[in-house]
Amino acid sequence: MKDGFIKVAAVTADMKVLDITYNTDSVIKKIDELHGKGVSIAVFPELTLSGLTGGDLLRQKAVLDSCLEGILRIEEHSSGMDMLLAVGAPLRLAGRIYDVCFVICNGEILCAVPKNHLTKEQERVFSSYFGENSEIELDGEMILFGNDIMLQTDCMEDLSVSVSVGEDIACLAEDMSQTAFDSTVILNPSSSIKVIGKAQNAEEAYASGKLSATVISAYCGPNESTTDHVYMCRNAVAEPENLLLSEKDNADVIAVTDCSRNMALKSINSNMEPFEGDYDCVEFLMSEKEIEPEKVQRNLFIGDDGDMASVTDSILAIQINGLAKRMRHTGAGKFVIGVSGGLDSCLALLVSAYTADHLGMDRKSVIAITLPSFGTTSRTKSNAQIICEELGTDFREIPIGETVKSHFSDIGHDADSYDAAYENAQARERTQVLMDIANMENGIVVGTGDLSELALGWATYNGDQMSNYGVNADIPKTVIQVMVREIAKRQEKTLRDALMDIVDTPISPELIPGKEDDMGQKTEDLVGPYELHDFFIYNILRYGYGPRKILRMAEKAFEGKFGRDVIVKWLRTCYRRFISQQFKRSAMPDGPKVFDVDLSPRGGFMMPSDAASSAFMEELEGL
Repeated sequence: MKDGFIKVAAVTADMKVLDITYNTDSVIKKIDELHGKGVSIAVFPELTLSGLTGGDLLRQKAVLDSCLEGILRIEEHSSGMDMLLAVGAPLRLAGRIYDVCFVICNGEILCAVPKNHLTKEQERVFSSYFGENSEIELDGEMILFGNDIMLQTDCMEDLSVSVSVGEDIACLAEDMSQTAFDSTVILNPSSSIKVIGKAQNAEEAYASGKLSATVISAYCGPNESTTDHVYMCRNAVAEPENLLLSEKDNADVIAVTDCSRNMALKSINSNMEPFEGDYDCVEFLMSEKEIEPEKVQRNLFIGDDGDMASVTDSILAIQINGLAKRMRHTGAGKFVIGVSGGLDSCLALLVSAYTADHLGMDRKSVIAITLPSFGTTSRTKSNAQIICEELGTDFREIPIGETVKSHFSDIGHDADSYDAAYENAQARERTQVLMDIANMENGIVVGTGDLSELALGWATYNGDQMSNYGVNADIPKTVIQVMVREIAKRQEKTLRDALMDIVDTPISPELIPGKEDDMGQKTEDLVGPYELHDFFIYNILRYGYGPRKILRMAEKAFEGKFGRDVIVKWLRTCYRRFISQQFKRSAMPDGPKVFDVDLSPRGGFMMPSDAASSAFMEELEGL
């Protein structure tokens, strides 16, 4: 299972209550079906072989013996199939009867895990087991029995499997054992009656997020006894931060889960504290498989199919409240912002206007300044003016071309040399003007730079990199595009058209003049598509994935849009720039945290400014 991907299944086989031979045949038939689909882990419901609703007949020796024979048949049938199977059955042990999950792989019963939190009906028949793990004999074989058992295999270093039967999963999330703490996959043979209004799979979703593990839950189906209840399964594979569910009753769920992602989340979720205790490890053999991930979302920050209106409102609320607090704390009376007619300054301007409303201030307190220079085009300049006037801000135009030329003369720079000094002098002059006007007007400079630019270092040190408060600092470029488009839908025609044109305008710093009012620079031609970089950065920072896995996921996410060579090219650029440009982020101003991915040097992301990128570049060369 390369790169942590593994195909798993939560399944419900056809069954008849207490017809153990029939049920065993059904399980074997289902195993064959799953094997043909490349499934590596399959979970069947609680008490699959006997049926959950057998009542007092589950005490009968004939039933218990027949269930054990069924487990042994499944054990033998599994030989050479490379599948880890979780099958529920009753087990008599030392005069007590337990609701047990047998874990089987490649012709071997690996362990038996009992259920502890029993329903009132089950307490008539079954016992809980809170003792230490012990070895028991089954048909001449010694296997491990108990709750603190971890299953691991050499073919996948991030796959650590534990078992939690039925309602035990809900308790695991609250009273975390060391076993649950270390698991990246939890097998949950379960059952649930169908009652209108009862939340389905809430326990799995909660436990998955709390434990940073994939929870595979298989439920009893409608073929259980209907004497008092109807059992309608809703099998589930719940992943932390990405719940996958089948909405169909009595339907199998097959999904590809990412164990290395779960392992990364465990290292991030430092608030997880297991109880003291240890577990026994059981090794199982499984061949490595090449598993393709299922759909990979392109916009990992907000998803591809979410409610963008709600996302936009949630982010705006964070930005507005953060900026409002800074205004109140400093006693500032004005917002000073440079508007270029580009995406970032557009969103920052909108946030400033909405913050003025929030504070009960006149929108004329927002001083919106356009600072045209050598590369400014009429399209961006016009859009800047339109949105400022439509929002009712104090709009000002201050050309800086002549000032920059004077500066070139002062330092002896050739004004026809379009080098770094040529570009950065303009960016720094703009920042100087904004800062000085903020001093004059008792205001603060609202920063416009976004997370994507900070990640790539696509900013001028002590130029557009600097402000008094950066409202966009934790928002990537692709999300800003979504937000401006969504905000545009809510406006009257003139403002809506200008905002939509800003969304459609190629991204550019406009520092080098073009021909006949065309842009002399297009950022994505120089550093690569932002949708790729945002995808890369999320996976690097959130999950700690290496270049090889990020490439594989990007090929899946952007299939049909970007080829492998293009992705590798810009992935190399991303790593090189991200690591070399930390010094700019080390000096970045305050700004509100919005996403789990955060580049603030004050705890969001910490790295030395002189770190080397050789380890990443060596892996990239191999691609």
